[in-house]
Amino acid sequence: MNLIQSATQDQSRQAIRDWVSTEVCGLQSHLARLLSLHNSTLPLHNLPMEVFADILRCALAGRGGRAWLIKSAGVCRYWQDIIVGTPLLWNDIDL
Repeated sequence: MNLIQSATQDQSRQAIRDWVSTEVCGLQSHLARLLSLHNSTLPLHNLPMEVFADILRCALAGRGGRAWLIKSAGVCRYWQDIIVGTPLLWNDIDL
């Protein structure tokens, strides 16, 4: 195999890797949208946000405080939005 053929094969392989990477990114994005849609159909999403925030506030009292709250914010975007957007959950200062 000469130098020109080797360079052509390297370019072809790089083009394939680039295409595959682009496809994977697109599929991951599509999967994230599907998972979000799936999660929006769960019964928890029928609760008013204020009610769920009250449930979290009650649960927070018996758990590990702020560390538990931060972990809970990682459950899903819905929980994160409620936890971050509810100042009452964050108004206690641990000394």
